[in-house]
Amino acid sequence: LLARRDSCQLTYVDDLLFMANGLGGLAAIWIALLFLMVVGTPFSWHKFQGGTRAEWIGFQVDVKECELGMTEKRLRWARDWMERTVANKVVQVEEFRSALGRLAFMMSAFTHLKPLLGPLYSWVTAVDHCRTLQVPAAIILILTFLKATMVPEIARTKVRVSPEVEGDHIFRSDAKAEGETVVIGGWCCGDSHDRGRCRWFSVRLDRNNAPWVFEAGEPYRAIASLELLGTLASLKAFPSAQGSARSFCLSAGTDNLGNRHLVSRLLTTKFPLCIILMQLAWTLHCKDLELRLDWLPRLQNREADTLTNEDFSGFNMDLRVEIKPE
Repeated sequence: LLARRDSCQLTYVDDLLFMANGLGGLAAIWIALLFLMVVGTPFSWHKFQGGTRAEWIGFQVDVKECELGMTEKRLRWARDWMERTVANKVVQVEEFRSALGRLAFMMSAFTHLKPLLGPLYSWVTAVDHCRTLQVPAAIILILTFLKATMVPEIARTKVRVSPEVEGDHIFRSDAKAEGETVVIGGWCCGDSHDRGRCRWFSVRLDRNNAPWVFEAGEPYRAIASLELLGTLASLKAFPSAQGSARSFCLSAGTDNLGNRHLVSRLLTTKFPLCIILMQLAWTLHCKDLELRLDWLPRLQNREADTLTNEDFSGFNMDLRVEIKPE
């Protein structure tokens, strides 16, 4: 019926959202509405709104600014619930679970905040058999931080079209954990095809600057967290140029297949992996970036692997970036 006109219709139960591009798209909206009226669809016309900004099932869609967020009413509910929970420090587990479900629905509008729900899910699952409990300090800390982000200026996502042609990797990273030897390393392969002209870092972690690595006993048990820490360190060490074509969507490489899926989902309940993921997601949010983390076979990630072995041959010592784990 609408042929190839540029329009989109989203339906959630009895709530409709039409989006159109150009005059052809506008015509498609009127054709769709006319058809629905002809077949007898009952509409509450007083609820209709139009323009470049619209509210739909609690979301706020701004076509002109290409932004997706939540309505102030929904954000106010989240702030009030978090404030009560933090103040009381005691919660009914069933109520907490219900509120967490509503929060998860909201996070589809700003996925960079979704990793903060991981520890909340872990806790509510562990205490599922209880009725009323004191809220742990870690949960209070996360709720306090989330409450501060529940404002329109922060709780929003820039919607952009991803490039059809995937760009080259900006950086590649790796991690090593053998006995007491723990090293993370990375290099900015986007600087040049010659690694002698690329920025790089290599950092040794120990019980003083990163005691959490040894919490589980052998450091290799936290290898996924260490690999993700290398990605986070690379993001900090090699900032993208603002306004460049690749300042929105970054491509990077790692030889940890699990972390590739982790970054695409942006949610985990495993500790300490969830902590590093939260920091990574928040850093991406503040920089207005998206990260595509590709899996590389180990042989294709040899340069980063040599950095974790503290073999700096081929790299320029003047281009070494200092990373402080503390």
